[in-house]
Amino acid sequence: MTQGVQVSHMSTYSHGGAAFAARRLHEGLRSLGVSSRFWYGPDPTNDSADPSYRLLPLRPINTQGWMGSVRLNMQRMRLKRARKDYREHLSNRPEEFEVFSAARQFGESHFDSKELECDILNLHWIAFLCDYPSFFNSIPTSLPIVWTLHDMNPFTGGCHYSSGCAKYTTGCGTCPQVLNSTPNDVSRYAFQIKKRTLRSRQIHVVTPSRWLNVLAQQSPIWPRGTSFSVIPYGLELDQYKPIASPSTRKQLGLSDDSFVLAFGAEDLSNPRKGMQHLIDALKELPPTQKWEAIIFGGGKLPPEFPTWIQTKQVGYLSSAQVKAEIYSAADVFLMPSTEDNQPQTGLESLACGTPVIAFDAGGIPEYVRHLETGLLAQCGDASDLGRQILCLANQSSLLEKMGRAGRVMMEEEFALEIQAERYLHLYQKIASDTKSFRKRIA
Repeated sequence: MTQGVQVSHMSTYSHGGAAFAARRLHEGLRSLGVSSRFWYGPDPTNDSADPSYRLLPLRPINTQGWMGSVRLNMQRMRLKRARKDYREHLSNRPEEFEVFSAARQFGESHFDSKELECDILNLHWIAFLCDYPSFFNSIPTSLPIVWTLHDMNPFTGGCHYSSGCAKYTTGCGTCPQVLNSTPNDVSRYAFQIKKRTLRSRQIHVVTPSRWLNVLAQQSPIWPRGTSFSVIPYGLELDQYKPIASPSTRKQLGLSDDSFVLAFGAEDLSNPRKGMQHLIDALKELPPTQKWEAIIFGGGKLPPEFPTWIQTKQVGYLSSAQVKAEIYSAADVFLMPSTEDNQPQTGLESLACGTPVIAFDAGGIPEYVRHLETGLLAQCGDASDLGRQILCLANQSSLLEKMGRAGRVMMEEEFALEIQAERYLHLYQKIASDTKSFRKRIA
């Protein structure tokens, strides 16, 4: 039965962590009979032949006539400011800095909203695609917007994770994540543009974690009347499920008698994902025990990674089947992120019956439940992380108990069907309220 609401999802990319989360939701809604489309920006990695995945129809501004000349001059002025901000504040940023995206891009991002044909527009991770003024001016003010936040960027002046900085609660400026920061630097400018652009919009914020929801509500960037909801990510539990460990270990070249540690991140070099903390924690483990590690993700292992741990690096993975085999082959999955929303790798591991050991950072404790589905170490304390690893390595019965509890939790709280139904309920409520409002003012 087809549900009576049409939804368009929008994402900068068709691949990557946030994009995969958005695609899962899109597919989950379609399985419920919802008319759903997935729009993405220019992305050479898209490999879907499914017509519900579509390239966002970006178009240049109209430069015809005298108004066209005005638009062209304004565009040139904005481009000049964007280049100035980039040159002064964003170029040559240190590698250890988290990603930062400005509200103004070098090009404008107009599109034809008529092609969207939807009742609800669900935005996801739109950084580097979205030039705020031109992007949101393309969206009719009457179209309700659900914005699924995958990080902090929509409510900050540009950072995606603030590293504890709370300046987004007062409008940013003097940003610790940009060069040559001043009270009126690129973060302050971007914050003001975002707030001004969103002022007249109907926005319904959804966060996967309660942690991110609390932070989002502290920002004055949202227009009056913005609603906030928490809907956790959902997984395809028929794909992410336990697989017999002996067979998977043999296929992966792992020993049956080793304690196998797994770690994965989209970018292994991202400091926030905690590679250095992981290395320091591994140094706490006794070399006399037999340890092995299997690591996936983009980038190379640092040379200081302990050589006495037999390590297999398998690169970036997009296959659910391969990832499920790795999670199932491991005894534990390590997640030393120092700041994170709701990392999907941890959810995937628990779905495969493998406990998670992590820092108590961000939204992680909401599903890595200490002594139930895994163990938590004090954020940033590598020694504590090492102790937690050793604790599980020496308690096989607790390890098995946590693995079973993790799978049960995933079935009861994080199944894709549950997430899709929660979103559908939200969409239907928004659509109903919008129709009632239009009737009242007609």
